[in-house]
Amino acid sequence: MPLGDVYWPVVTHSTEHMALARPGEFLIDKILHQGEDTGEISWEYRHLAQQITGQIAGPPTLSVQKDKAESVNAEMQKLGLKPGFVAFCPFTTRPQKHWMEHYWPRLAHLLAEKKMGPIVLFGGPADVPAAKRIAAQLPAGSINLVGKTRLTSLTAWLQHAQLLVGVDTGLTHIGIALKRPVVALFGSTLPYYKSTGSPLRVMYDALPCAPCRRAPICNGQLTCFSLLTPERVAAVSSELLSEQE
Repeated sequence: MPLGDVYWPVVTHSTEHMALARPGEFLIDKILHQGEDTGEISWEYRHLAQQITGQIAGPPTLSVQKDKAESVNAEMQKLGLKPGFVAFCPFTTRPQKHWMEHYWPRLAHLLAEKKMGPIVLFGGPADVPAAKRIAAQLPAGSINLVGKTRLTSLTAWLQHAQLLVGVDTGLTHIGIALKRPVVALFGSTLPYYKSTGSPLRVMYDALPCAPCRRAPICNGQLTCFSLLTPERVAAVSSELLSEQE
């Protein structure tokens, strides 16, 4: 289930519909309290599951289907891509959730200087134009897979990442559920700041205006993201990977 304030879980049991309080709650028979914000990934949905089942819900985890793994392995061989790449996930639904586009190439070159890579770009069909602009400035050997992968195969791709750097997007959450080292870049949103059992670093500057969610007041300057410089992200990425050795 995507995290954020657009989607919310609805549980149907017989004729009763239960959900967390969200827009459209007038359609629901029973509204459940989302619980205390623990800062953990999916904390409110895990609390919902616990209220319904009576069992404590752990952090989200994902497994990779055998056929998807075999298919992706074959694609990687064709591309000459080995496990241990750095996955960039720059794209998401709203512009105020995007890191500065020109920061991505700079980050890629900084990571390359630290012998981290190659860079592999991931995203959907709507992200192809922006991905082409970013890819044109990436270090040699980088691969642009934006618009070329199926949603059902993304777990098989991302399980091979040495590191994933992403914004508040589904791909970042997938990387965490796969327990890959993840650096999450948050600015206008802060859905969580930790994940038990997963190597995660959330970069978020708690500015007075943040998180603004759907109502930014910065006239598009997105100071919350501009302050997250590529140099800072590269340093955190390096530290995170050194901790995994």
